Amino acid sequence: DYTGSNGNPAQFGTLHYIDQHAGTPNPYQQVITSLTEVMKQYDHDQLFPVYGFGARGGQQRRVSHCFPLTGDPSNPYVHGVEGVLQAYRHALTQWALSGPTIFAQVITAAASQCRRHVQMGKMAYTLLLIITDGVINDMQATKDAIVDACDLPLSIIIVGVGEADFSAMEELDGDDVRLTNARGLKATRDIVQFVKFNDFKNAAPGRLAKETLLELPTQMMSYFR
Repeated sequence: DYTGSNGNPAQFGTLHYIDQHAGTPNPYQQVITSLTEVMKQYDHDQLFPVYGFGARGGQQRRVSHCFPLTGDPSNPYVHGVEGVLQAYRHALTQWALSGPTIFAQVITAAASQCRRHVQMGKMAYTLLLIITDGVINDMQATKDAIVDACDLPLSIIIVGVGEADFSAMEELDGDDVRLTNARGLKATRDIVQFVKFNDFKNAAPGRLAKETLLELPTQMMSYFR
């Protein structure tokens, strides 16, 4: 999430602040490290496509809601956990934080990749991790994208960092009420898990990953069944 609500990355205490002296990781770095260390064990080539949203950049200096952190649209992949962290840090120097907070384009991009896998006959399951700080600005479009993706081999994990109002993320989680799109169609299965980072930032190592990935086995099995 490269939206302006994260605060000035150069200012101490903001969510994207990179501590060059003490080396204390910011919330984004902590989430990336904690979850990618687990998820990489289920990826045979250790290549991860990494995207940002909500920043202003490129030749036109327009806001983009789905841009590869590598800077190369034809190759958004990086290698391993350190590759993800390096791409994250580098993008902070190349893109200006802007807004608003739009999820639909990132979800649609992940869904398109899943469709290609299905068409190619790959036995692959995709996990989309979204790390965000803010109130979502395209709620209905996001619901539509999630409902459209429910029949694909895809799960979406949303981790909220900071102190924003995350009630919309709880709604997207769909544990209590199944999501409905603009046409009134309900999601065929629950594919979203939301976790608030601050609830686990002082917990024992591994607790954030355990809670975040808790529903993944059930979601994966529900697809293949």
